[in-house]
Amino acid sequence: MNTGFTAARPTLTQHYLRMAFLGLFVISLLVAFFCQWSGTSDAIIKSGTFAFICGIILSTCLSGSGALSASVLCLVAFAFYALAVPLHHLFNQDYDDSGVQFVTSMCVVGLAGQIFGYLLMGKPRFTRMPTPTNTSSFGLSVIILGTLALIIAIGATSGFSAYFQAGYAGRALLKREVGPVELGLYYIVVGYLFVAFNWLFRTSGRRSVGMGFFLLGFLGVFVVYVSFLGIRRPSFFMVFSLVTLYFLSIRGKASKSILFLTLFMAFLFGIFAQFRQVLSDHGAMEALTYVFTHFDFSWFDLSSSELGAPFRTMLDVKDTWFADGWQWGRSYVDALVNVFPSSLVKYRDSLSVEYTNAFFTQDYIAIGGNMGFFPVTEAYLNFGAPGVFFEFFILGLFIKYVENRAIEQADVLHTVICAIMVPWFFFFLRTDFSSFLKSFTYSIIPVFFAYTLYAIAQMFRQNPPLKTV
Repeated sequence: MNTGFTAARPTLTQHYLRMAFLGLFVISLLVAFFCQWSGTSDAIIKSGTFAFICGIILSTCLSGSGALSASVLCLVAFAFYALAVPLHHLFNQDYDDSGVQFVTSMCVVGLAGQIFGYLLMGKPRFTRMPTPTNTSSFGLSVIILGTLALIIAIGATSGFSAYFQAGYAGRALLKREVGPVELGLYYIVVGYLFVAFNWLFRTSGRRSVGMGFFLLGFLGVFVVYVSFLGIRRPSFFMVFSLVTLYFLSIRGKASKSILFLTLFMAFLFGIFAQFRQVLSDHGAMEALTYVFTHFDFSWFDLSSSELGAPFRTMLDVKDTWFADGWQWGRSYVDALVNVFPSSLVKYRDSLSVEYTNAFFTQDYIAIGGNMGFFPVTEAYLNFGAPGVFFEFFILGLFIKYVENRAIEQADVLHTVICAIMVPWFFFFLRTDFSSFLKSFTYSIIPVFFAYTLYAIAQMFRQNPPLKTV
């Protein structure tokens, strides 16, 4: 009898491989910490890089979807942000040597916490075929409502003419004055994922070709529109949530063409900042001309891009903010208050705002510039190295729990949350907890609250309460 469950028992070879990489990972951690104590930055960069590689391979062994699982992709994201500056420094030696050594060691501490969180949660115990759930109507409704919210927000604040003619920098100023007018884009993405789930996880009958074309066409239109605005986050959110959802549906068994396309999209997102203002202000042809005439191999230097910015925050504040003593959780408590609209409650600036005000010019701040922050920096600022370990340990537990539930239950709620988790972990690594919590609360939570009400209504419709005589 087919119960819909499949046991997920590792073979003896898989068990030995897992133990071997666990041993290598522990050894690489010990070497990295010894190098921090002995004072050799090149050695800690090399051993830290090796620790991340071993950690990624080990997390692949623990995943239910191989190297393309959410837990592995989150760890890859952490590796990019943690190693961009150190690897640049290894070859160029143009950062403060002791600073790079210290921050790299703290990133390795965070890596240890995340991996041990994964280990504690373990592998999925079984996989189950998804229960047929029609979420298309809900998803399409959210897409429509998100579009209406976007139209109303722009029309009621800046007006369409001013908004679209303002250019990239002008729109940044408008948003600074009138607030987050583009929240509707995030609602659209989440609604899109509910529709995509219904199509990708279909268990009976053939997938609708028309719906497949709709999903691809809508994705293309959305990315083009958001790129015209000169912003990257909503399109990155949609693309990599969809990619994660697809990998979950096929248990990581992707074709080479899909892998190549994913890597190419990641490359485009990586260099988008180099030409987004030209694209937004002058259009696609001017942007293409700009890329061909101004292309430089320095664009591939991740340390000078936004990937290197979080690491640099810790380099900047280590000799000033850390000297003032630990905050003992103050920034995390502040986040609970700052989640309310700033028009109602303005308790204290977030760490990312404090950092930008302290280290950047007023001209940069005036156009809405914000260089974000780094969870490693915030955790150390609150509780030192133990804080870094426990923050990423908790993150590891959460990431692995959500991934395991998405594989074991294959229900729409856990699966969509798992898909959202990957791009939002990238966003988390770029800011402080207060800014992240506020952004997530207003961008994502309303849709899941609406889905909860929708699911309750569907339950009562299918199982109406018995009438008493």
